[in-house]
Amino acid sequence: MEQAGERVRGVEALVRWRQSSLGLLAPMTWIPLAEANGAINEIGLWVLDEACRQLRRWDDEFPGHAPLDMAVNLSPRQLDEHGIVDRLGEVFTRTGCDPTRVVLEVTETALAADTEAVILRLGQIKTLGCQIAIDDFGTGFSSLSFLRRLPIDILKIDKAFVDGIGQD
Repeated sequence: MEQAGERVRGVEALVRWRQSSLGLLAPMTWIPLAEANGAINEIGLWVLDEACRQLRRWDDEFPGHAPLDMAVNLSPRQLDEHGIVDRLGEVFTRTGCDPTRVVLEVTETALAADTEAVILRLGQIKTLGCQIAIDDFGTGFSSLSFLRRLPIDILKIDKAFVDGIGQD
């Protein structure tokens, strides 16, 4: 139940795999394989599609509720995919989802490969209207000054980066 002045503002789409003989598999057991074989591109777009459809369903079910934002992970492999901007736009068009309510999250490690290309691609993605978040900041080697160059809206600092800040 919401307290006065408190409300749910956003949610995050998380994907799990229910395998028939092994049960529910955590992402760390299968996402690296999907990254390695390229299947993550289609999986990621499917997750975005489902997340956008769910936002629309909630809008229809709860018309008086303030609109929610939906965070969806974008893998480094997806970020490198030729045509990803068009494919993301197609999802927004097909689902009727307002892209300004979508936060695409990329990990700090996704920025390491080809920094200039990533900055350019993130800028292109932002033209769709969605927000960009850097997730797990502090787990790689990015400097705070590097953040100035990134077309991001949200910075999610990893817990390991700030642990012990009051003691050390």
